[in-house]
Amino acid sequence: MIYRVRHARDFDRLRQQGRTVRSGAVRVRLLPDDRDGVHLAFAIGRSNGGAVVRNRLRRQLRNLVVAAEQRGDVEPGWYLVSVDPAVPTTFEQLDCAIRDVFMRARTR
Repeated sequence: MIYRVRHARDFDRLRQQGRTVRSGAVRVRLLPDDRDGVHLAFAIGRSNGGAVVRNRLRRQLRNLVVAAEQRGDVEPGWYLVSVDPAVPTTFEQLDCAIRDVFMRARTR
């Protein structure tokens, strides 16, 4: 099950205690937590495009993370997924970047 990160204290905890893993233009700030599932948030800035572009990108990222979680590639914890303006433009490239960044997160 994937939950949303909603509270400022959770973002603060991620910032202070979490670690960052990067794969190309995709970064994940993570804080492992075995207690209660996957908590997910996104940081997509205006430099990535207008609201329509950012919302589409957020939906694509959420779908890819859900698929990764169902495959067992995402361990329980808190995650903040962010992307640079040079984020891959195709869904397949984005999928490769997400797979890679979560693989790196598991091996650290």
